[in-house]
Amino acid sequence: MQLSSKTMSSSNVSRSHLPKSPPSLGENHFANQNLTFRTLN
Repeated sequence: MQLSSKTMSSSNVSRSHLPKSPPSLGENHFANQNLTFRTLN
């Protein structure tokens, strides 16, 4: 039980942490690429 709860808590923390920063960076990168593509086109 303790191990499972620890793994679950760690996975939850990692999941909550990952979506917050990387996605925003990815979205910004995509937005930049879209802007560059639009300007090029």
